[in-house]
Amino acid sequence: MSLSKRSFKNMVWTKGSKYPFERVSNDVNGNPRYVLHFLAFAGTYEQARIIANRMGWSAYRAKSHGGCFVGQSYSIEDTANRIQDLRRELAAAERVIEIMNRTTYIVVGMDTSGLEDFYVAFDSLKDAEERYQQEIDAGAYSVSIAEVIRSTDYEVAA
Repeated sequence: MSLSKRSFKNMVWTKGSKYPFERVSNDVNGNPRYVLHFLAFAGTYEQARIIANRMGWSAYRAKSHGGCFVGQSYSIEDTANRIQDLRRELAAAERVIEIMNRTTYIVVGMDTSGLEDFYVAFDSLKDAEERYQQEIDAGAYSVSIAEVIRSTDYEVAA
């Protein structure tokens, strides 16, 4: 059933939210439960699943609520704030992963005296090649460029 055909009496809107919390029946222990569309959590279903699961929410399996998550909440405002906090955490973690998975170019070599090693890292191949040429022009004993792909096994999910 589309949102336009559902009853709005069970919808709870929070300040600044584009998506309403929809009140559904209590769980077996009598705790209040709400359903929320995945886009209220994040831009993709996979990101939303990570956030929802961190909050203790799970996929809602009713056919009328495709792409929704269900969880208990006694305070909708606190739940909405927690979602925003977890969205920021997820975005920060994804930036870390992006940084950790990019390629680094290393210029290594031995200085003109042939006694001291140097090691300089660059994020772009162009910068590494410029430094390589500078070292060659300065008469460095041995210079080379190595490509290193930094990666991590960092997991965003809890």
